[in-house]
Amino acid sequence: MAIPIVGLIFAIVILVQVWFMKGTDGPNRFGEDPSDPAAVVRQTVVAPNPLASVKSWSALFDKNEYGVMVLFVVFFVLAEIAVWIKSPVLSILFGSSPPAWPFAYYAIQVVAAVAHAAVLLVIFYTVRRDGLLPLFGGATSLLLGIVSRLLLQNIQVEDVTFGSPFTVTGILFSFLYGFLFMGALVFAVRRWGVTLQSLVLGAVSAELIFQVVVWFIHGFSLYSFVNSITTGAIYGALIYAAFYLHFRSREIALAPATATTLACGTCNSEFYEPKSMLERADSTAMQKVRVGCSKCGTPVCFSCAATAADDRGQSGNCFCPQCGAEFGSGGESGELGKPHSGWE
Repeated sequence: MAIPIVGLIFAIVILVQVWFMKGTDGPNRFGEDPSDPAAVVRQTVVAPNPLASVKSWSALFDKNEYGVMVLFVVFFVLAEIAVWIKSPVLSILFGSSPPAWPFAYYAIQVVAAVAHAAVLLVIFYTVRRDGLLPLFGGATSLLLGIVSRLLLQNIQVEDVTFGSPFTVTGILFSFLYGFLFMGALVFAVRRWGVTLQSLVLGAVSAELIFQVVVWFIHGFSLYSFVNSITTGAIYGALIYAAFYLHFRSREIALAPATATTLACGTCNSEFYEPKSMLERADSTAMQKVRVGCSKCGTPVCFSCAATAADDRGQSGNCFCPQCGAEFGSGGESGELGKPHSGWE
């Protein structure tokens, strides 16, 4: 008695698994085939990177496209403060005692840093040609350098003498530093794009080139060499941080990344994922279920696939708008690339 019952149950299981209730292989209008290990792979695509093609500094400061990057001012000032903290530590490591600067000195430097960053930001949004930015960067550094030295002359610090604000050497060095710093950043972005490595490399290169000029006059020192590298690294890293946080807040990626797509690659509409038979009865919403494409990997909704079929004169069928694979009347069915009409 038990054997016929077991046999009947076994027959029903086989019938369901291999015949009319099995369903089609691969994804269809109801979603991915859960028994297909490749389904997860098909869901993974390279997310679009809006900044992948940006190869100019000016393009980063497109107000209409990306808004005003106030974070540049914040992180530029933070870089200045980090350099001030780093310099005395580095001096101690090299066996010298740093000057005991009064509060007024730091107050002047903070104001100068804020002014420098704010002026640069205005220039970035006003001057829309990369080739002119190094000149404006040099001019800004020159003018602010004169003002800072004028204010610092009133500060008395033991063993420290501030030179005249209008010495030829001071004016030339201020302009050269600003010119090299801005020019190196512009070159780095145009050459390597917006990455942490490119901005750090650009800033470090500017610092070292400037120090080479200084060494011709005052001679080489290991302290100035290490100081230049660390200063450039701080500026480059924090400027990148400003870019990263600004663009992330606007949901724009700075680097390519893989992500699971939930939108049609043709119309960019979010896919509809019915969770019940009642939701599947919504014919309007079902136009946006995913129906392909396993052949080229492009996510395609039912509406776009049906439209592609209509364009080919095969109303009632579904085709991939990208590669032309035939899906069948309700979505992918059988092996793609072979003619199908409806479900197998």
